[in-house]
Amino acid sequence: MNYRVWCRTMLTVYKFLGVITASLDKCINRMACSAAAESGNQAEKIIGYTENKIDLINLKVIIEQIFLKIPKEHSELLMLRYVDNMQNKDIAELKNWGMRTYFRKLSRALTAFENEVETVACEHKDIFDKLLGQKWIEMAFDEHLKKVDSMVCGDSSSLEKLVRCPIF
Repeated sequence: MNYRVWCRTMLTVYKFLGVITASLDKCINRMACSAAAESGNQAEKIIGYTENKIDLINLKVIIEQIFLKIPKEHSELLMLRYVDNMQNKDIAELKNWGMRTYFRKLSRALTAFENEVETVACEHKDIFDKLLGQKWIEMAFDEHLKKVDSMVCGDSSSLEKLVRCPIF
């Protein structure tokens, strides 16, 4: 698994997980109310939606646990960049850092996050595999992978190039 890309995908989709699980709840409730009038096929859909919701909640919990394990400064920086969608220069100004300092700190924060993901990936491989099978997460993952491929051009160790990429 490409942890560098998967980490950015996780950080990008994190902000949508609450909204998506709430939408799944509404779908499940509507389907359950109309299930009596429908065929047995509805029960399978309800079970599928419920399983998806559980996986998304698990992903949210995993991300939040990782935020608690890494240094607070790293968590705050990643939240500003990925959850709040702040631009690199705006974060640097907010923190009173130069751009070089900002990119160095972002690189360290991403590395810390990646290291924790690698640690938990073995424990939660089934969740990661199922989530990568979901189309919207696959699309986010593929988008990050394209950016990595175009920015790195074979040099996969160059994180500084990656963090300058607009999608990151």
